[in-house]
Amino acid sequence: MRHVTESIARELNRVETTDLKESEVWLLSSPLPFPLNWFAKHTWLVTVRPKEKINRWEVWKSRSRCKTSWGYLHKNLFPPGVGIVQTPWGIFGRFWPAKIEGKVTGKIAEEMISFIEKSTLNYPYRGLYLFWPGPNSNTYVRWIVKHFPHSGLKLPLRAWGKAFPCYSLAAN
Repeated sequence: MRHVTESIARELNRVETTDLKESEVWLLSSPLPFPLNWFAKHTWLVTVRPKEKINRWEVWKSRSRCKTSWGYLHKNLFPPGVGIVQTPWGIFGRFWPAKIEGKVTGKIAEEMISFIEKSTLNYPYRGLYLFWPGPNSNTYVRWIVKHFPHSGLKLPLRAWGKAFPCYSLAAN
């Protein structure tokens, strides 16, 4: 779709959503740090409900990095619209821009948010992370999206790990 501009980043990073009329789910991506940026992307989901805090959901390479971590599954580990560091270990403190891959609104978004919130218990790989072949961040996002094929969300071609087998322990 398009790279996140300052105004979209501000919108994603706002604390209150008082002007929002319906729930939203955003699929975002960012290149991995150099040199992997040439061929691999990290994906995550951003959930928004009217008058509630915006939340970022993703699998990250480190376990239990924040108070809202369930193994490798994290809620709000990073701000919603911030991409991944450009260099290994964030040496220069620069981040790739996030790219909006898709957005869902309304009833489908509300159903997705409820499912995402339950993923803290139901995601079968929250205790396992492997960069290749997976499970990784893209496996998690694909696991969510495959439960909502009518959402129209599609992971980018370079989302390594999206083809890792996703076995469901949860029903919609």
